[in-house]
Amino acid sequence: MRSKAIALLLGALSLLVLGVGCVSTGQPTATPSIKATAAPGTTPAAAGEEPKYGGWLIDRTNDDPPHLDPQQVLVHTLHQYGASQSWSTLLRYDYGSKVGPLDATVVGDLAESWQQPEPLVFVFKLRQGVKYHDIPPVNGRELTAEDVVYSYNRQSTKGWQNSEFLAMVDKWEAPDKYTVKATLKKPDAAFLVTLASGYNKIIAKEVVEEKGDLKQGPVIGTGAFIFEKWEPKAAIHIKKNPNYYHKGKPYVEGVTTLLMPDDSTAQAAFRTGKLDIFPTQKVTADTTKKTNPEVALNVSAGSFSGHNLVFNTKKPPFNDERVRDAISIGIDRKQIMDTVYFGEWIYTMGIALPGSDWQISQEDLAKSYTRDVAKAKQLLAEAGITGYTGELTLAYTYSTYSDAGEVLQSQLKDIGFNMTIKNVDSPTYVSKILPKGWDGDIYYGPLGLAPDATADLMQMYHSTGSRNSSGHNDPKLDKMIEDQAGEMNLDKRKAMLLEIQRYIQDKNYRTMTGAAKGFTLIQPWLKGRYFSFDSRRNRWWEEAWLDPAKPRNR
Repeated sequence: MRSKAIALLLGALSLLVLGVGCVSTGQPTATPSIKATAAPGTTPAAAGEEPKYGGWLIDRTNDDPPHLDPQQVLVHTLHQYGASQSWSTLLRYDYGSKVGPLDATVVGDLAESWQQPEPLVFVFKLRQGVKYHDIPPVNGRELTAEDVVYSYNRQSTKGWQNSEFLAMVDKWEAPDKYTVKATLKKPDAAFLVTLASGYNKIIAKEVVEEKGDLKQGPVIGTGAFIFEKWEPKAAIHIKKNPNYYHKGKPYVEGVTTLLMPDDSTAQAAFRTGKLDIFPTQKVTADTTKKTNPEVALNVSAGSFSGHNLVFNTKKPPFNDERVRDAISIGIDRKQIMDTVYFGEWIYTMGIALPGSDWQISQEDLAKSYTRDVAKAKQLLAEAGITGYTGELTLAYTYSTYSDAGEVLQSQLKDIGFNMTIKNVDSPTYVSKILPKGWDGDIYYGPLGLAPDATADLMQMYHSTGSRNSSGHNDPKLDKMIEDQAGEMNLDKRKAMLLEIQRYIQDKNYRTMTGAAKGFTLIQPWLKGRYFSFDSRRNRWWEEAWLDPAKPRNR
């Protein structure tokens, strides 16, 4: 959900692993037979530099997580920061300087290897000797296959936002202590890519059995960092796990993530060395570079994620397709994004597609999104709408959504929609606005980013999806989504996904405005972290290290 800091897919995504440590880096390849694949090795911290140990890293986020149960919600404050570093996954995405920003190269994490002995069966061999953090009630016991099965069965709870990521699995089994077996319901072209998502965390069942859920902690996993404490509205602290199974990592002693919703506050902290990294906008990045020329700047070119305007199709007038079409062509996306992001953005369909050429082109999106107020008014007249007074809900996860909301409010007024703005904080947005069952009029905010097109489409556009906040029920679209998920022929799946994009653009259950480019400032002493922000790589901090030769200003 971190729309300001998510990177564009600069190269094509790999759909499935082809061999030991080998994936397609060009046109994605969906080969049904998956061979055993090795776990990742050590990624170089920087050319010619050896990582150094020690120091405490300072990060920043914009809001508190709603709670500490990672299997129930999709929110970046829980899946990219703080507590997220404490949990492991069965598979993960590769990282490093040679890996594309949103490349889905799958490698092992808790799994050392895996095989596909049958078309619908995957067998994973676990690392032996992996220990949970030594915190009651788990007390440092060894992780086993039963823990993986328990975690994934719990995550699959109907209605939970993360459940669709595992919906293709019919049954999880633990044939022995170190073997996990997954049997799919039907062929799934993106199973491994989806499974490797950082949203699919392995938890400790003792905590659930003791407390009923994980919302209040304790946070106990097998990851690189041990959860220390959460100070609401202030900070989250994690410390190094000395028994981490990726030997030699992490390098830093710990990480503090400060709650700083305001960019100007974060900018001041970064300028004085109180923050090690600062994702921001171009204007702020430029002014900061002028006062602090020694800092590095990473620029990412946008993503398949972005900002969406969602209509409640369960109530009039938004149940009328002509009204949704009128609003879509009645707003000026370029003005919105230029005002908020100073022209540093791209058009997007908001779906994590396998490759950049799998999305409707920028030129075609620009044409279809051309503003036409007269046509919008004509459509509203045909629908019998002469005016409407309602509520425009805005996700106040960053101030940019509030800024965009004011522009939207003015543009909607031009076509006769007088909308009162209602700002909601991040926990409210995640728990009340994003999920199916939302009962407002229109909302504007970020998407919850999924690892693959199927996961995105199942969550947002399928009638049963947990993020189907528009409330639409479209059997034709449901079938289109289900059919593409099982299509193993790349050319056919690409054509199907393009057809789905045109269909949902025509229906306008939700409509996109754009995706912002990311500008990330990095202190000269922070090394070894490849700064391509996206929800896939939610464990970058185990690669980070602090150079003692570069004095820190704090």
